[in-house]
Amino acid sequence: MKYLNRQKKLLCIAVVSLLVLFMVGAVWFVSWQQSQPQPPASSSSSASRAVSRTASSQLEAGSQTSSVPAVSSQISQPAVSDSVASSSEVTVQEILLTTYQLELEVGESQMPIVTMFPENASNKGEIWSTSNPSVANVTGLGLISGISPGSCTITVTSASNPSVSASVAVTVRSTSASIQPVD
Repeated sequence: MKYLNRQKKLLCIAVVSLLVLFMVGAVWFVSWQQSQPQPPASSSSSASRAVSRTASSQLEAGSQTSSVPAVSSQISQPAVSDSVASSSEVTVQEILLTTYQLELEVGESQMPIVTMFPENASNKGEIWSTSNPSVANVTGLGLISGISPGSCTITVTSASNPSVSASVAVTVRSTSASIQPVD
């Protein structure tokens, strides 16, 4: 009987040890994964080219592209005083978004979250623009709203480094009409 009790205790200790090791491993893995660099979302990255290819392949049949000039709005950060040396200014080098593709209905709005790198950039101001304001518009804060059916591209550009930007391919569909039974 003592032999069985001892085996049960050893088995319990082994199970608890394995659980502790599993939890420590899981915590390590999550912290390691968060420390890995994210893929760049600048206009010259392969991710942006993939979004462009995806957006162009998803154009609806019969939809036409427009040569309407981009409409933009800007949010600027507080001005840096002249007493700060320009050599110490850190400019934005990369912009990441929470989404690179949106499907909206007419009247619907969504706002992707923007993260600019490096984190210590002096001016993280954003300039938002739309390639077709008749399809979707965007506010200075990045709220994208569907206006009419079609496709367009919404772009956010760094105010401090205009060569850095990221884009969202937007498809706007007409609102779903509810089906009413016919009497």
